[in-house]
Amino acid sequence: MGVRVDREGELERDFHTVSNVPNTAEGAGATVVSERSYLSGALFLVALEGADEEVRGLYRA
Repeated sequence: MGVRVDREGELERDFHTVSNVPNTAEGAGATVVSERSYLSGALFLVALEGADEEVRGLYRA
C-alpha cells in the first residue's frame, strides 16, 4: 500500500451529544457529551498491490 498526501487538511474539533443513554448508576435517560477530532479538507491518493483476488475483493467492498 502506498499513500500520497495531496492536501494535508486541517484538524477540527467537534462536540457530539447523545441522549437517553442507558446508565446503570442513574437508570436510562443520561445524556453524554463527547469531543471528537477529525481531519477536514484533506486529500489522499492510495495505491494497493496484492494478489488479484485480494485486490478484487477490496474493490468490491
